[in-house]
Parts: sequence; C-alpha cells; structure tokens
Amino acid sequence: MAGSKQPRLVARTAGVLALLLASGCAPGSGAGGPGSSGGSGGSAAPATVRPALASPTEPVTGQCTGALRRLTIEWGGPPRPVCLRVGATLVIVAPSSPLQPWQQFTSSNPRVLTCDTRKSADGAATATCHARQPGRATVRTMTAAFSGDPHGPAQQVWSLPVTVQPG
Repeated sequence: MAGSKQPRLVARTAGVLALLLASGCAPGSGAGGPGSSGGSGGSAAPATVRPALASPTEPVTGQCTGALRRLTIEWGGPPRPVCLRVGATLVIVAPSSPLQPWQQFTSSNPRVLTCDTRKSADGAATATCHARQPGRATVRTMTAAFSGDPHGPAQQVWSLPVTVQPG
C-alpha cells in the first residue's frame, strides 16, 4: 500500500515543479539583473517580480550596531535581517540599472526607521536610513517597469527586515 502512494507523491511534486517553472517562480528561472536582456526571451509578464539579495559589506551578526552600517543589493535570495540601535544609520546601495531604474526606498514604519533616497543617472539608487525609535520596519524598493517591450525583463523587488533596539 505504501508503494502505491509514492508514485502519486512523485507525480504531484513533478506537477508543482512544472507549474513553478512555467510561471517563472522557480529559483533561477528569471533573467539576470535589472536591465539585462534575460534568459527567457522576454516572456515575463510586466507585473512579474523577482527578489534580490542584500549582501552586507560588513559581516551581519546577531548584535545591533549603533553606528553606520552599509549594504549593497545583489541578486539571489532574501537578505538577512539587520539590527540597529536608535541613532544608527543604514546606507543601502542599489546597483546601476539603466533600463529599469531603482525607485524610492520606503520604510514600512517611518516612526521606527526613515529613509531618504538619492538616485543616479545610471539607474542606481542609494538610501540613507535613520533608526528613530525601538521597533521593527521593513525597507523596500523595486526597479521601474521595463518601458521597451511590455513582456520584457521582470521588475526587481527588494526588501530588508530591520529591528531597531534602544540605544
């Protein structure tokens, strides 16, 4: 009896995997970074998004920093959460993206963390975020929709969980 359940499980797993690959949701199924021509020949829907990863330029540890912390957005999985002390500054750099410029960085809780964005002509953006009071916030940004082909590269979405602890 146990042997008859295994083929159904394998078939279901294969079906889910095929669905994910067809929809472009499987890891590694999207194009490269923003502005790249992509490996899928431009078949992604305009509203499709692909997550990106923040790679710390300093090691991320379980300790909160009360000083300056810098992160650079890179492609991959979700970023590791960051912990700051009240009064600390977080600088986030989004790389050049001329065909799909990065948008404003926003905080889900401006009472806890505020962010100002400086954009560059090459589509890059830099956020300077300030830890205001203890709590939690998520910093988010994304690239603009591709203006050329409506089925062009997917928009890139990036978010970072931030915990702010008392100074």
